[in-house]
Amino acid sequence: EKARWLQAIQFDPATGLLWCGTDAGVRTFDPSTERWQVISPHSWVNDLLLDAESREVWCATASDGVQRYDLTTQRWTSADLPRAAEEALCLARGPEAWWIGTRQGIFRRLLPSGSWRRFSRKAGLPHPAVSALAVDPSSDTVWCATGRGLARFDRRRKRWVSIGPPQRLVHNAVNDMVLDSRGETLWFGTDGGGVSGYHRDTGSWQTLTAEDGLPSDRVRSLDWQTAPP
Repeated sequence: EKARWLQAIQFDPATGLLWCGTDAGVRTFDPSTERWQVISPHSWVNDLLLDAESREVWCATASDGVQRYDLTTQRWTSADLPRAAEEALCLARGPEAWWIGTRQGIFRRLLPSGSWRRFSRKAGLPHPAVSALAVDPSSDTVWCATGRGLARFDRRRKRWVSIGPPQRLVHNAVNDMVLDSRGETLWFGTDGGGVSGYHRDTGSWQTLTAEDGLPSDRVRSLDWQTAPP
């Protein structure tokens, strides 16, 4: 089946491959040979994340929950998710947990116990539909984008705290989110407004659109790579 939409992208520095989540499953692209390979039969992948520690690729799918691909055995297994998380929209991995965004809130899977907990609007989420997640590995701070703005997880209170009105985003529909390597700026790929950057130290915003050189103002996926010296 031909893929039409690129939903997510991750670079594997160990192999040089690009892992791509599409509307027709998971595929890899080898820049050295310019060849594609179909990895997964899953029809629609909303997000994917390469876990370098376990050498697994985690995929958030539209109807099959979260699927895991073992790079060593080249086999797929299904994560033991609650039924409410069958339509997984996004993924993030922190030092202590996996975070999964759905239309019914956020599910956290603690490591290494594997226990699950669901966070909904009762836990402070601005909106139950969560379109993007990002984790600052230095502090284990978790950020999320919802249909009504952005929020940060307060670990002490175990609640989500809004970090600003949604109108500061150039576009409210956020497809992906990534934190830069210094943990200073959150970048948001939007569905029609280009890329928004939130500078945490100053609270200021930056916008990049097609007028600044983007191929399109519809940005479905982001990945941060530090430029070589």
